[in-house]
Amino acid sequence: VVLRTPWDYHERHEEFLAALHAIAAVTTVVNPARLVAWNHHKGYLAELERAGVPIVPLALVARAATAGEQDAARTAFGDEIVVKPAISGGAFGTIRTLATSDEAREHLADLVRTGDALVQPYLAAVEAGEVSLMFFGGELCHAVLKVPAPGDFRVHAEYGGSVEQHAPTDAELAVATMVLAAAPDPTTYARIDVVTTAAGPLLMALFLAADDGGN
Repeated sequence: VVLRTPWDYHERHEEFLAALHAIAAVTTVVNPARLVAWNHHKGYLAELERAGVPIVPLALVARAATAGEQDAARTAFGDEIVVKPAISGGAFGTIRTLATSDEAREHLADLVRTGDALVQPYLAAVEAGEVSLMFFGGELCHAVLKVPAPGDFRVHAEYGGSVEQHAPTDAELAVATMVLAAAPDPTTYARIDVVTTAAGPLLMALFLAADDGGN
């Protein structure tokens, strides 16, 4: 079984994981079910960072976090931040806002009532585009540059984003290689999204379903 378009896994993630493991009990799942389960919650980013992968900085805010814990996360990265669910797809529940705004405070509080959340600094570099590198069997197949519509930061087609061919740089390939090496199991296929900043490429996300729409 190859996972191709689990578009709504973030809204039904417990059901998704139950189905995933039930299928894996009777046949082969590619990528392996254990690896997909690890990848479905963005806490994996913190694990990859601990393994030495350069990532977009993040604060993981646990479900039912106190107001003080939420405030600390919101104000950890400067004036402008991105707040999103830790289990998300297609920019679901993702906002760009000011750290001290009522919007930021209320949105984060709403998210942690039902699940974990992430707070990250807003990186203006995303306006120039995100690079997606596609690997099969650990080997690069191709890469694309996903560019948001003017005035937006989301690269998804439903928000006006566009896709161009891209020749990955050595630095982008180096980060992608680190991601694959740090994953808990070998990947049959993987999409690795990076954004290039003044500090070099930073990992935004790793996707282990063949076409999951991004997050």
